[in-house]
Amino acid sequence: MAGSVDILTRCYTGLELREDMLWLHPVIPPELPEVSFSLLYRGRPVQLELTGDALRLYLGPGPAGPLRLHLDDRVHELAPGRLHEFPIRSPATPRTDARAAPAATAPDPEPTPHA
Repeated sequence: MAGSVDILTRCYTGLELREDMLWLHPVIPPELPEVSFSLLYRGRPVQLELTGDALRLYLGPGPAGPLRLHLDDRVHELAPGRLHEFPIRSPATPRTDARAAPAATAPDPEPTPHA
């Protein structure tokens, strides 16, 4: 049973605790419509919901300052008592930024000789 929980929490969400923040790298298989769970991070409740197109985090209210989250090579400051939603790119979705590889083009066909 512990292995199943590990797959859900670490593999599908990419959850890691590093550098004084939560790190997430979500990759959910298309066969799984949603993963959701709660965790206690540094004494604060965090609810996480992952679907094929979005990651939602809810931080419980409290006197603590913002929670730091590393997602998609960016650090986000999440305020307590709010729902935070981030769109996610599925692994099958091509990149649309400047780092994307150029599209392959077919070579021009050989000219057909005319009789």
